[in-house]
Amino acid sequence: MIAKVSIAILVILAIVAFYITNQYELDRQNRSAVLSEQLKAVATALEQFKAKYGCYPPDHQSPTALSAFLKKSFPRATESGILAFQEALQKDPAKSKVISPSEALVLYLVFMSSDPRDPYRFATKMASDLRNTPVPSWKDANLIRDCKLMTFYEFSEGSLEDRDGDGFPEFVQKAAHGASLVYFDARTYTGTPVDGDEFKLSLVSQRTTSGAALPYASAYDRRKKQYTFYNPKSYQLICAGIDGQFGVDNMTGSPRGFPVLNRNAPDAPPRIPELDDNIANFTSGKMFRTFLAQE
Repeated sequence: MIAKVSIAILVILAIVAFYITNQYELDRQNRSAVLSEQLKAVATALEQFKAKYGCYPPDHQSPTALSAFLKKSFPRATESGILAFQEALQKDPAKSKVISPSEALVLYLVFMSSDPRDPYRFATKMASDLRNTPVPSWKDANLIRDCKLMTFYEFSEGSLEDRDGDGFPEFVQKAAHGASLVYFDARTYTGTPVDGDEFKLSLVSQRTTSGAALPYASAYDRRKKQYTFYNPKSYQLICAGIDGQFGVDNMTGSPRGFPVLNRNAPDAPPRIPELDDNIANFTSGKMFRTFLAQE
């Protein structure tokens, strides 16, 4: 009798375990699909931006690239409007506002004004010290109407957050543990080692555990000390995946994003996080490690 009860309990436990495992895997697949679809939708919006303005948005990591973008895409922009935007970013040296790649993505897809002479009109308001008002400037309906925004993508309710309090929000992916979607303009790809083993690029919000995101590279030339990056003429969108981390240092295990290289590249440093579940716009919806294995 006891034996029969024990067997029955084991069978029940096995069924429960099987059910939980299946539900977990289904949930994982569903979340991966959501993240992949979000990335595809944003990529489509970037193509629409390029079709209208002649090139992809800058990621604000290079003043030279930003200047070239303005000359090409907004040749009618007045100097006073551009200066007002720059001054708003630097009005308080103690609280200088730096637009991150994640914030740049949202800025150009949502908050550019339709006036070709003053495209940063709304962004200038965002950069101004309006954070003490009851409603953040980038949600102010009156400002939105006044500036006539050129919107290429409708981000879902509650998915935009100003985590560093500089007036510029990021697109937060709830299914990726709140990690922000990161955008890298090909004109500013970089992976030059500085300060030993670190790489100088903007950090994703410090409120997450996702560390620093960097663009992906496919090869490394040790003689020239240069990387060959994926999508060298367009951009990279990088989603942290359902673990919410952009990369893990193989040596320390700490969350940190590196330019991850093709495992077949002969001169590639051994930096291929085996647990990386990131998704990029060039991986066709696959996790990056799966993409590498199929190259």
